[in-house]
Amino acid sequence: MKVYFVGSIIGRDEKVAGWQRLVTDTIKERGEEIDTVNVDTRKGKLFHETEEQVLQAYTRNTKSIKHSDVIVAEVSVSDSGVGYEIAYALNQRKPVLALYHEEAETPTAPPIQAGGQKLLTFAKYNEKNIKEVIDSFFREVRNKLDTKFILIISPEIDRYLEWAGDYKRMHKAQIVRNSVEKEIESDKDYQKFLEEKDT
Repeated sequence: MKVYFVGSIIGRDEKVAGWQRLVTDTIKERGEEIDTVNVDTRKGKLFHETEEQVLQAYTRNTKSIKHSDVIVAEVSVSDSGVGYEIAYALNQRKPVLALYHEEAETPTAPPIQAGGQKLLTFAKYNEKNIKEVIDSFFREVRNKLDTKFILIISPEIDRYLEWAGDYKRMHKAQIVRNSVEKEIESDKDYQKFLEEKDT
């Protein structure tokens, strides 16, 4: 599974760096493919980048999120950049694990948790339970990951999706998904079927 890892750069000291390594090492030990480009950036370099370099970093990071299966965020330190990437990932309908160490004083996670996102898992961890916390998240995700299928569409639908994608700044797949989800919500027969299935 492809994992995009994000953690604070600005608020990273020796302790926080150790927490971030603990999380990434645990993911690597599972054999997952992990992208740590975000936290591999040096703290001092961040404030001396040109506008072009900042844009390149943004493009690189958002592309990595889009191509990842899940996002793991270490949120023990409040960081607006981490918050943005979590929000971006959720907008892309990616499952997110937001972790904060039990010794953290001002974690980012509580206000994120208040959003009630179905795709967001919020968990406290320490050196003893980190493997269990991460293993549990990946077990749940494997049961929830979207099924991919090929959809053949007419040129007219494709034109609309191209236009809507540019106008609404969304991917074609997300537009189709939103339309189907609205149909699911409004389909009384299907809702009745779900109710009967649960009883």
